[in-house]
Amino acid sequence: MELSELTGFNGRLLTPDDRTGIVYDVLHDGKVLPWAMLTVHENDPSPMKAEWATVKEQGSKRILYMGGNGKEFCKKISMAPSPEAFISRFDMDGDKALSKREMGQIKDFFDRFITNLKDKEKKMDPFALMDHDSDGLISNQEYKRFVALKGATSLQRKQNSLPLISGDKRPLWVAKIDGNGVVSHENWEGNYGKLRKAAGLQGPGWMLHEAVLWSKEAQRWIFTPRRASTEAYAAKMARTAGSNLMLLASEDFSDIVVRKIGVIDGKKGFSSLCFVPGTREKHLIGLKSVEDVDEAGKPVIESWLGVYDIYGAVVMEEVKLPWNDFKFEGVEFLDRKATTQGAQGFQMEDFDIDPVD
Repeated sequence: MELSELTGFNGRLLTPDDRTGIVYDVLHDGKVLPWAMLTVHENDPSPMKAEWATVKEQGSKRILYMGGNGKEFCKKISMAPSPEAFISRFDMDGDKALSKREMGQIKDFFDRFITNLKDKEKKMDPFALMDHDSDGLISNQEYKRFVALKGATSLQRKQNSLPLISGDKRPLWVAKIDGNGVVSHENWEGNYGKLRKAAGLQGPGWMLHEAVLWSKEAQRWIFTPRRASTEAYAAKMARTAGSNLMLLASEDFSDIVVRKIGVIDGKKGFSSLCFVPGTREKHLIGLKSVEDVDEAGKPVIESWLGVYDIYGAVVMEEVKLPWNDFKFEGVEFLDRKATTQGAQGFQMEDFDIDPVD
């Protein structure tokens, strides 16, 4: 069981298991009961790896949204790949289809630096050899795209593999759950793409989302990515790609405002958000996670808590939670009247907090 969020919804405290897709109802005594089952979508029965959750009004109903991290699962291709795989990696951002002429040029390039290499060179990253191309067989525009990929792929040489961003798109789906536990799905590939574009992180750039809220007051989606980078994804590099971005998107993602929260710390990234009661959804508690390894190769696990406003200002400096070796991935406010039947949604009068203008 790997529980990845906590969200109050219709008198329940719910948490998704991102390994099985089961959404559990957390009871007052700490026990859990299965409440709903999430698959990727109607035509894919594999479990959804839900990383975030928020509640949004839809007419007179309240709907629980749960979604993946918004980044395609990476596939890796070995050194000396086939021409087809090489072309797929070359056009990884998918924004412009390659013409037959361009595909032919790239195949020629591939043949020169793969097929005709010495045995020792065949084990090298083919992108590392591109500076030797001076005969002009590929266009200047496409050569520049090669150059843009060079630094990112070099990070993978020790693993003898290349990252491929345009892979499995299951993390781009979102589940919508009504009060009766009935599940429907939406493809958010376009929405996640708009977020990347607004932040200047189009392919090979990426963002990982684990902290998302819908603000009824602002009528905005609030995203604070856990990790983000302009470079192609590589597991080792991602551990220090923590983000301090905040993106506020209109309901249809047609307007996105990008802000920054405090000073960036590459090892920390947001793993959960919730509104502070009494602040009219202007203040947020943010939970941050650290997952790294020390010089001896020992895992380093930390959780930090801070308070911020929706404009990016730090209201309370981050503090480290005292429980080492524990990673906390959810934070939520509950009222004092929670019962053994489930955790009730909080009521404002239960908190001794003055409203914030």
